[in-house]
Amino acid sequence: MNAMARLWESRIGPMSNDMANRLRSIIGTTPVETIRYAINAVGRSKMASPGESYSWGRAIQQQKYFSGVLRKLREESKGAAQGDG
Repeated sequence: MNAMARLWESRIGPMSNDMANRLRSIIGTTPVETIRYAINAVGRSKMASPGESYSWGRAIQQQKYFSGVLRKLREESKGAAQGDG
């Protein structure tokens, strides 16, 4: 968890307590590489604000964007697995 939190803060910006809690539960159900990819995708977007002070509104937008990226990756993964069968 600490490594993912550090990655989030270095690529995206300050993490809310809510996002830290979400990340803990996501780590238990999602491959780490998928989480890293999603964090880096948000980090490359205009949502990223590393080094800036915490903003509640920005944190909510970052969380939404991250959730969307993660959802898309999961859907693509399911589609690929169904296509392999």
